[in-house]
Amino acid sequence: YSSPAIVLQYLIRLQPFTQGAIQLQGGKFDLADRLFFSMEESFRGATEEISDVRELVPEFYFLPDFLINKDKYDYGITQTNQRVHDVACPKWSQYNPYKFVSF
Repeated sequence: YSSPAIVLQYLIRLQPFTQGAIQLQGGKFDLADRLFFSMEESFRGATEEISDVRELVPEFYFLPDFLINKDKYDYGITQTNQRVHDVACPKWSQYNPYKFVSF
Protein backbone atom coordinates (compact mmCIF):
# COMPACT_ATOMS: atom_id res chain seq x y z
CA TYR A 1 0.00 0.00 0.00
CA SER A 2 1.05 3.60 -0.36
CA SER A 3 0.75 6.27 2.26
CA PRO A 4 1.51 9.97 1.82
CA ALA A 5 4.80 9.50 3.70
CA ILE A 6 5.97 6.79 1.28
CA VAL A 7 5.00 8.86 -1.74
CA LEU A 8 6.93 11.83 -0.30
CA GLN A 9 9.93 9.61 0.40
CA TYR A 10 10.11 8.37 -3.20
CA LEU A 11 9.42 11.78 -4.76
CA ILE A 12 11.49 13.94 -2.41
CA ARG A 13 13.62 15.20 -5.32
CA LEU A 14 10.61 16.74 -7.10
CA GLN A 15 8.60 19.83 -6.15
CA PRO A 16 6.08 20.08 -4.51
CA PHE A 17 6.97 16.77 -2.84
CA THR A 18 10.23 18.21 -1.50
CA GLN A 19 8.32 20.75 0.54
CA GLY A 20 5.85 18.11 1.66
CA ALA A 21 8.70 15.93 2.94
CA ILE A 22 10.18 18.89 4.83
CA GLN A 23 6.80 19.70 6.41
CA LEU A 24 6.27 16.07 7.38
CA GLN A 25 9.57 16.10 9.29
CA GLY A 26 8.93 19.34 11.16
CA GLY A 27 10.80 21.74 8.89
CA LYS A 28 13.84 19.70 7.87
CA PHE A 29 14.68 16.61 5.85
CA ASP A 30 14.52 13.24 7.59
CA LEU A 31 17.76 11.52 8.57
CA ALA A 32 19.84 10.65 5.51
CA ASP A 33 19.77 6.93 6.32
CA ARG A 34 15.97 6.91 6.13
CA LEU A 35 15.73 8.70 2.77
CA PHE A 36 15.35 6.99 -0.59
CA PHE A 37 18.91 7.10 -1.91
CA SER A 38 19.70 3.70 -3.41
CA MET A 39 17.72 1.23 -5.51
CA GLU A 40 19.81 -1.59 -4.07
CA GLU A 41 19.12 -0.55 -0.46
CA SER A 42 15.41 -0.09 -1.13
CA PHE A 43 15.18 -3.48 -2.83
CA ARG A 44 17.06 -5.10 0.05
CA GLY A 45 14.73 -3.52 2.58
CA ALA A 46 11.62 -4.57 0.68
CA THR A 47 12.79 -8.17 0.28
CA GLU A 48 14.46 -8.75 3.64
CA GLU A 49 12.63 -6.55 6.15
CA ILE A 50 9.17 -7.81 7.05
CA SER A 51 8.05 -4.31 8.14
CA ASP A 52 9.13 -2.62 4.86
CA VAL A 53 5.88 -2.85 2.93
CA ARG A 54 5.25 -0.36 0.14
CA GLU A 55 4.30 -0.18 -3.48
CA LEU A 56 6.07 1.65 -6.27
CA VAL A 57 4.80 5.02 -7.37
CA PRO A 58 3.98 5.40 -11.10
CA GLU A 59 7.03 7.63 -11.62
CA PHE A 60 9.22 4.51 -11.54
CA TYR A 61 7.83 3.69 -14.98
CA PHE A 62 8.03 7.00 -16.82
CA LEU A 63 9.87 9.82 -14.99
CA PRO A 64 13.61 9.50 -14.35
CA ASP A 65 13.69 13.03 -12.91
CA PHE A 66 12.41 11.73 -9.57
CA LEU A 67 15.78 10.00 -9.16
CA ILE A 68 17.87 13.13 -9.80
CA ASN A 69 18.58 15.92 -7.31
CA LYS A 70 18.33 18.73 -9.89
CA ASP A 71 17.72 21.36 -7.21
CA LYS A 72 20.92 20.36 -5.38
CA TYR A 73 19.30 19.88 -1.98
CA ASP A 74 21.54 18.79 0.86
CA TYR A 75 19.94 15.59 2.11
CA GLY A 76 22.80 14.87 4.48
CA ILE A 77 25.28 12.04 4.99
CA THR A 78 24.44 8.47 5.99
CA GLN A 79 26.04 6.63 8.89
CA THR A 80 28.30 4.92 6.33
CA ASN A 81 29.58 8.37 5.30
CA GLN A 82 27.68 8.38 1.99
CA ARG A 83 26.31 11.73 0.82
CA VAL A 84 22.67 11.49 -0.27
CA HIS A 85 22.21 13.21 -3.63
CA ASP A 86 20.85 11.39 -6.71
CA VAL A 87 19.35 7.93 -6.22
CA ALA A 88 21.97 5.27 -6.95
CA CYS A 89 20.64 3.17 -9.83
CA PRO A 90 21.62 -0.48 -10.39
CA LYS A 91 24.56 -1.65 -12.46
CA TRP A 92 22.30 -3.22 -15.12
CA SER A 93 21.05 0.31 -15.94
CA GLN A 94 24.65 1.49 -16.19
CA TYR A 95 23.88 3.60 -13.09
CA ASN A 96 21.78 5.86 -15.33
CA PRO A 97 18.29 6.95 -14.17
CA TYR A 98 17.08 7.44 -17.76
CA LYS A 99 18.10 3.91 -18.69
CA PHE A 100 16.64 2.57 -15.44
CA VAL A 101 13.20 3.97 -16.23
CA SER A 102 13.33 2.99 -19.91
CA PHE A 103 14.18 -0.67 -19.21
